[in-house]
Amino acid sequence: ATTEIYTLSLHDALPILEINIRERHINRVQPYADAVLTCLRLYGVGACFYSRAEFNASKFDPNSGITSMTDGHQTVAFKYELTEKDRVSSAEHFAALFPAVLARASQTSKEHPDHIGIALERYSSALRGPRTSQERIMLGITALEALLLKKDEEGGLSRRLAQRTASALRELGGNGPRIYSDILAAYTIRSHFVHGSADKVPANVNNLVQRVLEATRVLFCALLQLKSEEKEGLISKLDSALLSETAQTRLKSTLHKLTLTYRK
Repeated sequence: ATTEIYTLSLHDALPILEINIRERHINRVQPYADAVLTCLRLYGVGACFYSRAEFNASKFDPNSGITSMTDGHQTVAFKYELTEKDRVSSAEHFAALFPAVLARASQTSKEHPDHIGIALERYSSALRGPRTSQERIMLGITALEALLLKKDEEGGLSRRLAQRTASALRELGGNGPRIYSDILAAYTIRSHFVHGSADKVPANVNNLVQRVLEATRVLFCALLQLKSEEKEGLISKLDSALLSETAQTRLKSTLHKLTLTYRK
């Protein structure tokens, strides 16, 4: 079979991104679009999408035609800007994450996603659509639950989730005590929302939403680089790091090797 040079253009009102991809079939190009958007959503808390994508099978054949598709999610809740200052950090971000994200986009079954796939979909859903702040917090917290709670755990779930999230992000440069209190507060809102309570939310809830989604984003960036780390093993390491200085040192040595981007 011949290898075509596909030109993938992602559009909003105008083309904003163009990528040349050498592949044998257009079905293998689709994952690139998904992987690019996922990496952009994980570079900063932002609802990146495309209103149209065009696949041009050959720039050199005027009869090759164009295949188009749409993403369908165009209501943006969070944005961030890319400037010249992002040139180096964004390149490092894509170099660290894109291979793993592309592999997941190419291989992971959408009918039977793993814990990372489930959590990524919840995180992406929290970034877009006309949702309330309670909905976004619920999606952010349930994304963290998919990543950091065991299947059969019972009792004290909010405390365990807050401890594990804070334990991981503290070693990734975050403010451990602040993250712990944020997750506890957000878990309370999530529980009330899930169980149909109409309790009044705090006045600064939008700031809490942003911090919860930022914590989720940074954790994703770490987990996608820890290719060989199983969920149960990571949870055990996080729990041990809370009790043992030796375990905390081992966790720190693992996490400090990762490429992470923090945006104001």
